[in-house]
Amino acid sequence: MRNMRSLCVLCVLLSTVQGEDPGFDIFTRSGSDVLLPLRYNVSTEKDKCDEFRWVWSNNGSSSSPISKSARCQMKRYNFTTFTNYNTSMDGHLTLKAVTRNNSGVYTVTVNDVKENTIGDKNIGGNRIFQKNYTLQVQEPVSEPLLDVSCLLDGGANIVCRTDVGDDPRFSIMVNGRFWLENSTSSRTVGDANEVSVTAASPGPWDITCSVRNRVSESETNKAEVICPVPPSDLVLEDLCLHNGSLQVSCSAENGTDLLFSLSVNNTLLEESPKEQKRVNVTLSSPGPWGVKCSARNHLGEKSKTQSYPACPAGAHFWTLRVFCKVLLFLQYNVLLISLICDVIRSNRMGDPEKP
Repeated sequence: MRNMRSLCVLCVLLSTVQGEDPGFDIFTRSGSDVLLPLRYNVSTEKDKCDEFRWVWSNNGSSSSPISKSARCQMKRYNFTTFTNYNTSMDGHLTLKAVTRNNSGVYTVTVNDVKENTIGDKNIGGNRIFQKNYTLQVQEPVSEPLLDVSCLLDGGANIVCRTDVGDDPRFSIMVNGRFWLENSTSSRTVGDANEVSVTAASPGPWDITCSVRNRVSESETNKAEVICPVPPSDLVLEDLCLHNGSLQVSCSAENGTDLLFSLSVNNTLLEESPKEQKRVNVTLSSPGPWGVKCSARNHLGEKSKTQSYPACPAGAHFWTLRVFCKVLLFLQYNVLLISLICDVIRSNRMGDPEKP
């Protein structure tokens, strides 16, 4: 953000009309030069000079005269609210290096020529032109500060703040989607304004914070933001092997830098390194087994306990396997005999001379 005086010449290109004008809003940054034009060709012929006058008001206050022309002579009032202005003979008002004090409504009026003129009062002169300019001088916004703090549930609190700038409007985009758009400040800390949103876990998040007002805009980005996630509920899975052993698996769907431990019958059997989300053990000792699995990180801990009966093994297991195979063999043989009988029966029906 450049802090330097800029030149802002604002000439409103509107057609000249007779009578009153609805006005025009002008926004500019502090330090700029502003030209408020008189869009009317005033007469400057001797004894036929049109009279014009500039007045200023702010926040509904009564109008204060700034300058006027009478009989082709400029008159400057004792106007002390601000002094950084100049009025040309053709009616243009120039403001130099404007500040917030210059904000307000500027009105220029033109009256036709009237010979009987006393002091500042035009006796019998008709107003032939009037225009209002509403000038708002704003401090440009500073580069926003983007702060991301991790929550215990793995989400993130995102704060966007600007320390300088009038009437800032904020937008926060997370992973290409607006979570907040063109919002006013929700919190003021001294001269700073800020807004905040909460992102649910899990990340990563690409975050863009932008702030703007009517005279400036700036943004800040953070990419691949990740917050640690506490362990989720654990899942225990088991499988009996042919030799009577039990295979146990313990896993967590979510969690950052998890440290797993698995105990059987109160004896620690396995402790996995970090960055894994599953631990496996095979229990060859005779059952039953009491299995306890736990997973933890600096955000929390989860555990689960399960009891398992002994798995079938040894002679009983092999007897069961042999029985199943014999049964399957018999079923195949019965099916084969049935097919042979169907073929013989079909042949006899096709040849009636056969016995």
